[in-house]
Amino acid sequence: LIDDDDDLLTLFGSQLRRAGMDVETLRDPLQCLNVLHTFEPDLLLLDVHMPEISGVELTQIIRQDDNFAQLPIIYLSMDDSPEHQQALMKLGGDEFLSKQTDTKRLVARVSEQIKRARSSTRINQGLREALWNSELRRFALDNHAIVSAADVNGNITYVNDTFCNISGYRREELLGQNHRLLKSGKHPDEFYTDMWVNIAQGKTWQGTMCNRCKDGSEYWVEST
Repeated sequence: LIDDDDDLLTLFGSQLRRAGMDVETLRDPLQCLNVLHTFEPDLLLLDVHMPEISGVELTQIIRQDDNFAQLPIIYLSMDDSPEHQQALMKLGGDEFLSKQTDTKRLVARVSEQIKRARSSTRINQGLREALWNSELRRFALDNHAIVSAADVNGNITYVNDTFCNISGYRREELLGQNHRLLKSGKHPDEFYTDMWVNIAQGKTWQGTMCNRCKDGSEYWVEST
C-alpha cells in the first residue's frame, strides 16, 4: 500500500490487516522496488497523485521488471469520475478504487484481485512445468530414435539430428519436402496406403520400413 497520506495508510492498512492480510505500507514511493523484492506482494494498492513520482509513472517502472510485469495494481484516487477511471486503466492499472471507498468494498476488491492473481500464477506454473516435461521427453526421444513429423500431405515439418545423420540430408534439405524423397521402392503402394489410412484416422501405425539415403544407399527402420 503506497500513499503519501499517513491517515489513509493507517486506515486502509488496519482494515486490510483485520481481514487477515499481510500489509506493507509505504509513504515514500521511491522505496517501492526494494520493498517489492523483499515483501513479494500479491497486489499493489497505489496512490495516483504523489509529489515525488506519480502512481502511473511508478507503474511503468514496475512493469519493466519481469518479476512484477503481471502484478495486479489497484489505483487509488479522490477523483472517481468515470473519465478519470478509464484513463487510468489505459495506463497500466488493473482496477480503480476511490479513496472514499468503504471498508467492505476495499477488502472485497483486494481479495478478488489476489485470488485471481494467485489462480493465474498456478495456471502459468502448471503450463511451464508441462512445457518443461514435454521438452525433457522430446530431448530423450531425440537422443534415442529417428524422429520426424509431417503435415497431412506428407510434407516434412520436423526432423531431429539423428534423422539427418542416418539419411545423409541436411535439415534444410528435408523441411518442406515430401516423405517420398526417402522412398526406397522396396515396398508396394499398398504398404504406404495402409500406413496413411491408419494415421489419418488417428491410429498408431507400426512396421518395418526401408528408406533411401541421400547417397542412394538404403537403411531399414522399425517405425512407429
